[in-house]
Amino acid sequence: DLEPSAVRRLELDAADAVVVGFLNRQSTQHARFMVRRLKRIKAKLRVGIVFWSEVGNGDGEAAAELAGTLNADFVAFGMVDAVTGALSNKPAVMLKPAHRRRRQPAR
Repeated sequence: DLEPSAVRRLELDAADAVVVGFLNRQSTQHARFMVRRLKRIKAKLRVGIVFWSEVGNGDGEAAAELAGTLNADFVAFGMVDAVTGALSNKPAVMLKPAHRRRRQPAR
């Protein structure tokens, strides 16, 4: 269950990495939300995203670009890449500041 209240209840103290799987790339907004939510709970957590519909894609450049867009530590398109990313010794990617919308002054 990926509801915000359920995410807050996760016991992440002993975890170094979390991998969240999605069926397809239409879930990128939700993936970005999950990355932000998890990294707000534990800043040094490595968070990876797996898109199962693209298993065998092997496009490392696209995965790295998508990881940057999602603010994730890695994006994988299959089990082997997901495990490799989760077990990596690379430091966690820090959250980028959220873009705040400026409110228009009252008229």
